[in-house]
Amino acid sequence: MPLINIAAVTALVWTLTLWAGQIISAKMVSVPAYSPARPNTALINTPTADYSAIKHRNLFYPMAQQSPSAVAGEIPISSLPYKLVGTILSHNTKESAAILETGAKEQSLYRSNDSLVQGAFITQISRFEVIVSNNGRLERILINFGDMPAQSGERSGASSGGLPAGSQVAMLGENKIVMDKRFFESQKSNMNDLLTNIRAVPNVAPDGSINGFQVFEIVKDSLYDKIGLKNMDVIQRVNGQPLTSMQGGLDLFNALKNDNHFVIDLTHNSQNKTLTIDVQ
Repeated sequence: MPLINIAAVTALVWTLTLWAGQIISAKMVSVPAYSPARPNTALINTPTADYSAIKHRNLFYPMAQQSPSAVAGEIPISSLPYKLVGTILSHNTKESAAILETGAKEQSLYRSNDSLVQGAFITQISRFEVIVSNNGRLERILINFGDMPAQSGERSGASSGGLPAGSQVAMLGENKIVMDKRFFESQKSNMNDLLTNIRAVPNVAPDGSINGFQVFEIVKDSLYDKIGLKNMDVIQRVNGQPLTSMQGGLDLFNALKNDNHFVIDLTHNSQNKTLTIDVQ
């Protein structure tokens, strides 16, 4: 038999053998019918996460939290004889403080759990209100922006100290500032404005001590903006007196509020800087 015929026969036999093997295997192996997996009812019935609380939080600045009255329903206004002048918030909520004024125009610094009158104490301090427990009933004390007096008009005529006519604040040098006296007096009489046009938190040194107050959220055209304070500045001393506590800062403010000359030592972008302010 010619060689080419032998090769053809061999290839044909090999192909038939493969087909036979496949047919036999298909008959011997039982392939189960397709049946889709049953759904996991436990997972289907599991309640989805509740993300509604996110809308009540400031994810970018947690310190600016809303008060309970904004989240858990309205809390009534307190009947206690106190007026909220301003608040100072700290990353440590125990260190946050509120400045409250009594009917006698006396101002004091309070923290959470401090007592006000018998049966009443502070439970939470937020940006514009304080929550108190008054004999077991939650109440809130608000900053009353309606009490803010209108600013006095701009003075006319040139100042004898070099303040340009019609100006409230003028920069006479890189860090030397002259302020109109009537403008300064109107600002002092408006404590609400002074404390809500800026945010300040204690600046904590590596050893845990407070070495000043870092400021931010400075309102444009406010007193602080006009004298050149910038967000993230750290005010360390005023007229040589260090700011090492919130109570000390309030005491210093009360002691200096009748002064007309101020020297403010601060750090700006990690650089020491001194502002000199003369009120005329």
